[in-house]
Amino acid sequence: MQEPGVAPSTSALAGHFVVVDGRIVGGWRRSLTASAVVIVAQLLRPLTSAESKGLDRAAAHYARNLGLSWRLESEMAV
Repeated sequence: MQEPGVAPSTSALAGHFVVVDGRIVGGWRRSLTASAVVIVAQLLRPLTSAESKGLDRAAAHYARNLGLSWRLESEMAV
């Protein structure tokens, strides 16, 4: 829950978080269709190759739990 009068400084932090080694590095949102989930990650910093692979694995795991195919899109937050 958000405190009254306190707003996130970027929309990337308005929903779910992308966390690496206990630090918030972005946020994510998803949209659903009948057969797929599209996950959009808004990142506060570029991810390393290993971190990107971890985000891919997390997205795949999330989609499997929903029983859907998936697509991951990453963008830098403004």
